[in-house]
Amino acid sequence: MLSALKTCVCTIALSFITLIAIAQQKDSTYVGAIEGMVKDSVHNYVLRSATVSVYKADNNQLLGYQLSNNFGKFQFKALPVAVKLNIMMSYVGYKPFKKEFVIPSDTRKLDLKTLIAERADNDLEEVQIVAKPPVEMKGDTLIFNADAFHLDSNATVEDLMRKLTGVTIWSDGLITVNGKKISNLYVEGKPFFGGDPKVAMQNLPKNVVDKIQVYEDESSADQLNPDVNVNIVLKKDKKSGLFGKIGAGYGTDQRYAADGMLSGYSPKTQLSIIGTRNNVNKTANSVQSLMSYSSYKGESTNYEYQSDFGRRGLNVFSSAGLTMAHEFNKVDRLNADYFFSNSKQDELEQVRTVESLNEGNRLERDAVGTSNSLRNDHRANSSYRHSSEKWDLEAAYKMNTGTSSSINTQRSDVLNTATGATSNNAARQENSGDHSNVEVDLKFENKNVYSNSPNKSAPFNASYNYKRNTNINHSRRVTDFTASDPSQNQYFNRQYDTDFDVSTHSLRFKMPGIQPLQLSYMGVNMYFENTVNIGNSSEATEVGELNTSGQYFKNEYLTNKIQYNTVSEKPVIGISKNYRKYLSNRYEKNLTFSLLSGAEVFYQENTSGETIQQFSESYFRFLPNAVINYRHQKTGDFYRTRHLALEVRRLSSLN
Repeated sequence: MLSALKTCVCTIALSFITLIAIAQQKDSTYVGAIEGMVKDSVHNYVLRSATVSVYKADNNQLLGYQLSNNFGKFQFKALPVAVKLNIMMSYVGYKPFKKEFVIPSDTRKLDLKTLIAERADNDLEEVQIVAKPPVEMKGDTLIFNADAFHLDSNATVEDLMRKLTGVTIWSDGLITVNGKKISNLYVEGKPFFGGDPKVAMQNLPKNVVDKIQVYEDESSADQLNPDVNVNIVLKKDKKSGLFGKIGAGYGTDQRYAADGMLSGYSPKTQLSIIGTRNNVNKTANSVQSLMSYSSYKGESTNYEYQSDFGRRGLNVFSSAGLTMAHEFNKVDRLNADYFFSNSKQDELEQVRTVESLNEGNRLERDAVGTSNSLRNDHRANSSYRHSSEKWDLEAAYKMNTGTSSSINTQRSDVLNTATGATSNNAARQENSGDHSNVEVDLKFENKNVYSNSPNKSAPFNASYNYKRNTNINHSRRVTDFTASDPSQNQYFNRQYDTDFDVSTHSLRFKMPGIQPLQLSYMGVNMYFENTVNIGNSSEATEVGELNTSGQYFKNEYLTNKIQYNTVSEKPVIGISKNYRKYLSNRYEKNLTFSLLSGAEVFYQENTSGETIQQFSESYFRFLPNAVINYRHQKTGDFYRTRHLALEVRRLSSLN
């Protein structure tokens, strides 16, 4: 038996040694290196950003790719020696170049000297492209061709992007290309299901992708350090598709979780439906968080929809929602989403407390509490955007309504072993309410760009915002305290009805760039802005006491109603000068000097059932302001801000 065991161990050990030797022998062939230069055949000047790629000659396996540098040079390492390889070069306006070579096993290096690129003829029939280059430059756009990368059949866009040279996907989902942060990821030039990059990268299969484009956003507000975007271009026959995910689990103590998502897209429309239910303390508050979780490779500790094991009680959560986006044309786009959630929470708490007194006596307290709550929420959002060369219009609507109810009970019994005194307290609270939040946002920007006369441009922007928040609540609170001494007994039975309503209207108008032409050359900016705010709020509270006949009568002392209204207007003329020094993705320093000349007209009125709470006042005041602001930022993680403001109203106390 021992001999057989030794034989088995030796066999396994020899097998591992053989596998290691084979792996080392395989890796040892990838030690070769090549270098060379790309030049034009006519003028003999170097070609920079030419696509150079290396393949195996027998099966066209891609081994490496790069763009030639500013001197037209390229260099590849970790290539197999003593194996036939092909090098391919492509450049816009030139014929594709292909050459077969072998790296000697003794020197492990090969200088390909100069690759001569010939100009492409006008006769397109003579041009034959064998394979797409893995990477190429077209103007300022870096393009990766997806078909040049061979991955598994179930690979996603995320798997493809991890194979791209210079592209890094960090653990928190941040994407960088050659060290620069990606601000937006688009599919066919549009946001994909809300714009979360994970939804596109972790759901779209690699085989539907034609190319991946990396480019700088020309419309960025900061033209010195513009945003870098990624656009995924789909194949012509893959412009429409479906994807989804269904998952379910069941465990001990009747714990379960289930979720599902089905999404479809076309060149103009995107639609997704999602639903979930669980009793393992998972909650979500938006369709977007559920879509991130329900991605093909989307379950991760970074997402919102995860079990909260610190949450008390038994929680049952159900939700459903949909999101939709439709593009009418290149300048008009509509987005909408709806989310419903239902959460139920049950708690049972039992606590026994023993306090030691003198001479072995104790104070014993037993408490039992229960809590049952139910909440329903409806959230809806919609937005319409028109964006053209001359003007932009955006309209948005947000709504959040719901109901909630809860019943809380608490009973405690106390015994003093020294005196034999006892006391009992029973409390019950019932709550129910409705809440509603509505917001309307309108924005208009007149770019007013005249191609024939730039000096005539008069851009301005105007916005209107309306918000309303209402809460209607009803609660009933009963407390019954009894003791060994009847004189200490107390009983309360009250009901509270509250009605809370707050609304605001905000109007804003701004004209930037009103400075004379001479100041524009000096980098000085002037603007005019006017803001009007109107606010209304009301709060009504009615408290009822239960009398001996079982009827509730109004408690005049605790009952009150308040109405508060405000109106304000603030016109401002400002002038500012900014000094900036930065290095992209390294640091940024900003120093801004601002002078503001403004005024404020303000009126407020408060009415109430209590005389002391009634007042009204209005005033007008001049508000000059001077500000010096310094901001220092390093790699997005370090911030230092200095703010110095001089205002007349803050100096008035010194007079």
